[in-house]
Amino acid sequence: MKTLLTQCTAAAFLAVFNTQAIAQEATTEQPSPQTTATEADAYPTGTPQAQEVYSREKTGDWDLRCVRAATIEEEPCQLNVTLLNPEGNPVAELTMFRLPEGSQAVAGALIAVPLETHLPDGVKFSVDGSNPLGYQYTWCDAQGCFARVGFTQDIINRFKNGADAVVTIVPAIAPDQKLNLPMSLTGFTAAYNAMPVPSQ
Repeated sequence: MKTLLTQCTAAAFLAVFNTQAIAQEATTEQPSPQTTATEADAYPTGTPQAQEVYSREKTGDWDLRCVRAATIEEEPCQLNVTLLNPEGNPVAELTMFRLPEGSQAVAGALIAVPLETHLPDGVKFSVDGSNPLGYQYTWCDAQGCFARVGFTQDIINRFKNGADAVVTIVPAIAPDQKLNLPMSLTGFTAAYNAMPVPSQ
């Protein structure tokens, strides 16, 4: 699964910076299991080019990955965090990137989960036991299934001020059960603030 997550994230990462189409629509909190947050209307798409992605800095569990450019100031970057099950195996991955100033959402994200996921339940976030934020999956391919989302400043502030977060998915083979994946917020604030804001 780790290899698949790496492949999925690398392709999505490069696609972000090969198009000017980015997420503009903010998400809202999910009041009940029947309603989910609105996904971003426009998400980076395109054919990834042969660009070098490297890890610039790791803060806690958050990895700041950038596309190498002539100068550091020109390098677009994203945050990555891998979500582990209770046995310590990688199950899902979140990739987050900043959006240009003036967007309704201040950050976009791509959440990658295994194919063996019960899609109708979507994926949910909870910070410090708060009411979950719910998102629907956008597409699946041979490597996994993906949810594309937009985060408002309020949601980012929850991540910055929170102690613990949990991402919940539902296994397809056991749709009556939930798999709660801890998402470390240690180092998130410093890592997020280190991400450059794109000019457009």
